[in-house]
Amino acid sequence: MEPNTQNRGRDVLVNHTVQKRSKHIPKFETLQVHAGQTPDSATLARGVPIYSTYVFNFHSSAHAARLFNLEEEGEIATRTGNPTTAVVERRVAALEGGVAAVAVSSGQAAVFMTMVALAGHGENIVATKHYYHGAYNQFSFLLPEFGFVLGIETLSLRCERHAQNTIALANWLEKNENVVWVSYPGLPSHPHYKLAQKHLPRGAGAVLMFGIKGGADAGEQLVDNFKMISNNPGYGDAKTTAMHPWSTTHRPMLPQEKIDLGVAPEMVRVSVGIEHIDDIIHDIEEIAGITIVIKVVYVVGSLAESCYSIRKELDYLVNEM
Repeated sequence: MEPNTQNRGRDVLVNHTVQKRSKHIPKFETLQVHAGQTPDSATLARGVPIYSTYVFNFHSSAHAARLFNLEEEGEIATRTGNPTTAVVERRVAALEGGVAAVAVSSGQAAVFMTMVALAGHGENIVATKHYYHGAYNQFSFLLPEFGFVLGIETLSLRCERHAQNTIALANWLEKNENVVWVSYPGLPSHPHYKLAQKHLPRGAGAVLMFGIKGGADAGEQLVDNFKMISNNPGYGDAKTTAMHPWSTTHRPMLPQEKIDLGVAPEMVRVSVGIEHIDDIIHDIEEIAGITIVIKVVYVVGSLAESCYSIRKELDYLVNEM
């Protein structure tokens, strides 16, 4: 029997493969081949590319803000969405006549997601032993841990380089005239420096924050104009990344709520990678000074424009007297 395709995935297919020209409803056999995919815009690859990245760059802080505000479709990190996975989800939704679908890595994960989505805090779940044993075990036992192995053979070497680069960058930032403050436990100026020396003798990690002169605007401009450093929310990568939390991850919050959480308008978060430290510093140094100049020019220009407007208004009043 032919699967029922009434209203099945029409919008999904139309939105992602062809322009809508008529009321024609694609058949199941067509949807299973085309639904949910457009050729890759960069390479025009007809097959579905495998995006093995775990995080995605932002075009700008404004672009990131639109993504975090759910004002624009796009990817942030693979844990929340991936273009390869999205094709599978859209295609399944089209074939099933649904609005959307969520793909997970296993049947166990599918059962777990359904369970946590439907069961509220303190509620009971009635499960029968006639379930597939793997699914039943989720209700009977808690998994002791979720683990993974990723490049563990070189872990100590990478962590050593991360720590070396981060303390070097932190020391350089503290001496930079365009930087207001630096927060990194490996610095003697940090309030928890002694604790870090005691508990983290091999290095205080690869993430630091600093404040750039010029406030939120300067912070956005800084991360938007890096050349080597990526503008994305990832951390712990071999590549150095940076972001402006005030305008991206914490954008939906009220200004005072952000400040209460320690998120300052001028704050830039950097996850320091394993590139040569000179290249990391060069990327920041090259942009930081330009950002301050842009900010000063903008402020001076705004003041000049305001003064000109006031003078015109006074001239008008004098002429009317």
